[in-house]
Amino acid sequence: MKKLFFIFFLNIFLLAEIVSFPKKYYEIKNIKKMKQYFFSYLAPLANKENQKVLEEREFVIKNFNLFLKGDKKIVVKFENIIKKYKIKNKKDLNEYLKKIDIVPVSLILAQAAIESGWGKSRFVIEANNLFGHWTWTHKGIVPKKRDKGKKHKIRIFNSLDESIRFYIYNLNIGWAYEKFREL
Repeated sequence: MKKLFFIFFLNIFLLAEIVSFPKKYYEIKNIKKMKQYFFSYLAPLANKENQKVLEEREFVIKNFNLFLKGDKKIVVKFENIIKKYKIKNKKDLNEYLKKIDIVPVSLILAQAAIESGWGKSRFVIEANNLFGHWTWTHKGIVPKKRDKGKKHKIRIFNSLDESIRFYIYNLNIGWAYEKFREL
C-alpha cells in the first residue's frame, strides 16, 4: 500500500507544475542536506521538461517525410515547431534535430545552483527565475543593481518548471549557444 501511495504521489508531482521551493527548503541549515534537497527537488522537473522536448523531437523524426509530402495535419504542427524553434531551412531535418534537443540534467542543475545561489536568490523567491533570464517584453522585476539607463528586467515565471523549460528552450534556439548545440 505504501508503494502504491508513493507511485501515486510521484505521478501527481510530475504532472503538476512546481510553483516554487517549499518553505521547509529555506529552513534547512545543513549545507550538504540543502544541496541534496535542491538537486532531488529540481532533477525530476528537469527530466520532465527534457521529456517534453524529446516528444517534440520524436514527432519531427517520425513525421518529417509526411511534412515534406504536404500532409495538412502534419504541416500545421510543423509550422508551429518551425516558428517556435526559429527553423530557417524547413527541409533540413538536421536543423530541427540541432534545435530540438535535451539538455543534460547535470548541466541544468549546476547552472541553476550557480545562478540562483542554490535557489535562495531574490530572483527565485520573487520570480521563480532559476537562471537569471532577462526580459524586455514580459513581466519582470527590476534588478537592484541595474545600470543606469538600462531597461531590462528579470523575467517572472509562473513556476520553477517554466523557468527550466525556458532555459532548455533558450539553449536550443539562442544564437550564443550555437557551438553548444554542435557539441
